[in-house]
Amino acid sequence: MSTPDVLILADDLTGAAEMAALGKACGHETLLVTSPSAHRDRATVVSYAVDTRLLPPGEAATRLRSALPQLGLTPPPLRFRKIDSVLRGNVLAEARVLADYWGYRRTLIVPSNPSLGRTLVEGQILLHGTPLASTALAADVHHPAASSSAQALLQARSPGHWVEVLRPGDSLPKAGVFLGEVATTRDVEHWAAQVDDTTLVCGAADFLQALLARTLPSGSPRSTLTPPPGPALLLSGTLGSPLLDLPTPAPNVWQVLSLPAAACSEPQVAKQWIQQVSAAARQGTSLLLAAPQVRLENEEAAKRIRILLVQAFQAARVQHSFSHWLIEGGATAADLFQSLGLQHFLVAGAWAPGVIALRPTAPHLPLLTVKPGSYRWPETLLASLALSHV
Repeated sequence: MSTPDVLILADDLTGAAEMAALGKACGHETLLVTSPSAHRDRATVVSYAVDTRLLPPGEAATRLRSALPQLGLTPPPLRFRKIDSVLRGNVLAEARVLADYWGYRRTLIVPSNPSLGRTLVEGQILLHGTPLASTALAADVHHPAASSSAQALLQARSPGHWVEVLRPGDSLPKAGVFLGEVATTRDVEHWAAQVDDTTLVCGAADFLQALLARTLPSGSPRSTLTPPPGPALLLSGTLGSPLLDLPTPAPNVWQVLSLPAAACSEPQVAKQWIQQVSAAARQGTSLLLAAPQVRLENEEAAKRIRILLVQAFQAARVQHSFSHWLIEGGATAADLFQSLGLQHFLVAGAWAPGVIALRPTAPHLPLLTVKPGSYRWPETLLASLALSHV
């Protein structure tokens, strides 16, 4: 087992895929894995989805700590902790695990993606200029945001840990945990320029891209992604998915089957819906299986919905050989891949930022595309599926 030049540790699957695609965009062989022992092939970039975002801080730290020895690697030159751009998850607790394990003196956290309108200014997380607490993401069932203060969110989600906020242009102190503010791409580049081998780096796509530009030479030219012909199977575990805003589809092209809200508490309703999905799959059209569009009361309800969606997806795929699977939502994708026993993927490329095409190394499976629930589907990809634009 060889050591990659870049190791990415992400707290959710779609984040791991997004980071892996940046390595692919540099022209390098890139793997996405969901198990610490799954990277059995040589690759320049390995992105590991640790899947800790929805765990309590103590459990997340324990899972990460136990995974690190199983990686079986000589530490690569660049190790990057991928975190959420609005700081969902256990950022500080997991950063402490990595810093202790690898012996880093300081940690630099740069979560912002100014290329996508996500910035950190005067301590406040902004989405296209709007404070986080005033956006739809504030109502996330797993990580509600009562505040837009990055420091307050970090400490609420990882109690007992401290972080110091630095302004753009500040120098990085020699020791400690620091949060770098970002208003522009130039600010991201400023923080990337201060990283050395004593620094644990944590962040999102823009920060990794800046680090790769400084450390990883360009490889072979990228290949062009082409949507496979034939019907597609789409799975959306996202509340308010833009796919559901589409006009009513032609029944001979694609169908939408939304999970009834009552299915979560009434097994007979769930059974009937899955039977309906199976019947629709036999018609050979593209299918969209969607979560109920209701506000969830707790994490248990969200988990129950994901279980039913995965069961329906499994029922559909055995009825028809779909040429393309598309999954919306990191937790939904992780549950689906676990149910299929999939741990090892080659990265085919990106349809758009965060919308990533994967090729499972397991035989006889179609192209997979995954994306976070908060990202949009690109128009070109939807058009290829014979869908109107969102």
